[in-house]
Amino acid sequence: MTEPRWQSTKETWSEFQCRHFNWNNRQSGTCEAGSVPANEGKQPKQSTLDILLAISFAVLAGGPTEMLQKPSGVPVRPPSPMDVSPAPSRPSSPMDVSPAPSRPSSPMDVSPAPSRPASPKDTSPTPAAGRPDGTTADRPADSAQGSAPSASHAGIRGPDPYLSPNAVPRGMHINEVGMLEKSSFSTVYRVERPGLREEIAAHGFSPSNHFGGIQKMIQGDAIIVSETPEGARIFGNGEYGEGHYDLYAIDAKGYKGASLKDNVDYNTEFVAHATGRTAEALKKLPPREVAEGALEFLEAHIDAAAGQASKIHLLERGVPRDRKSSDSE
Repeated sequence: MTEPRWQSTKETWSEFQCRHFNWNNRQSGTCEAGSVPANEGKQPKQSTLDILLAISFAVLAGGPTEMLQKPSGVPVRPPSPMDVSPAPSRPSSPMDVSPAPSRPSSPMDVSPAPSRPASPKDTSPTPAAGRPDGTTADRPADSAQGSAPSASHAGIRGPDPYLSPNAVPRGMHINEVGMLEKSSFSTVYRVERPGLREEIAAHGFSPSNHFGGIQKMIQGDAIIVSETPEGARIFGNGEYGEGHYDLYAIDAKGYKGASLKDNVDYNTEFVAHATGRTAEALKKLPPREVAEGALEFLEAHIDAAAGQASKIHLLERGVPRDRKSSDSE
C-alpha cells in the first residue's frame, strides 16, 4: 500500500498523522492519546535558508508572510505568476468534481504534497535571457535546486515575456497566464473511482478546483486530464491501485487547453522562472520529478465545458478496492 498523503480538504493534521502512523506500523483503527509521535508524517524540517527565501518571496509578492503560517511539514511554495493571473470569467475550480454536491470528488484535484523524495540536487547557474527547452516542478527555489528567480521574474504577470512570438509553435498561442495554449486536442483521458460511475454518467466532470503539481495553465474553469490513456493509468495505479479505477475518454475537439509537455518543450524559460528553477535544472529532471509527477501523467488542463456527460465515454471498468483488504496491506 502506498504511503498516505495528507488530504487537507478532508481531514485534520492529527487525523492524517493517525492514518500515517497506522500505515507505518501496518495496523488499523483509532490512535490512542500519546501513541502517535509528534513528527509522524512530517516532511524534513526546513533549513534557515529555506525560511529566509520564503520570507523574501512573500515580501516580493507585496503581502504578509502567510506562507510561513502553514502547518509544520507542509511545503511552502513561493508566489507564481499563475497565482496572480487575471480573474477568470467563471468561478475558478480544476481533475476534481467537488463544486456541485451531486457531482463526484476526485483526488486528481486535491492531491496533497508529494510523498516522493525531492528532485536531485542541481547547482546549474541561472541562464542568460533566452529560450532553452525544459519545464518545471512546482517547488520553492533554494541553493540545491538552482538559483532563485530575480525580483522581476518573481513578479511575472500576464503574457510570457520570454517567448518570442516568432518562436511560438504553429497552432498555439500564448494565453493570458503566459502558457502555450491550443484548441487542437482530440481525445483526452481521466481516471476516477468506480464508486463515482453513476454520478459521472449523469453529470460529467465538474471543474477542477485544486492544481497540485502545476498551477492552472488556462484562464477560466478547467478540468485536469491526461493526454494519453497510459498517462492516466500511471496516475490511477499510484492513486487507487492497479485495476481499482475507471478509465474515461473525453472528446476535447474544439476546446481550448494547455499541455504541460508542450510548455516543457517550447515554453521552458517562462515555466522555469515561474516555479523557481533554472531551465537547465528542469531539463535534467526525469518526468516523474517534474511538477509532482504531472509530466509523467502527461497532464493537460482543458476547458471545463469538455467535461459534460455527453462528451465522456467509459473505456475501462475498475473494481472498487476492498477497504478491509487494503487496510491489511
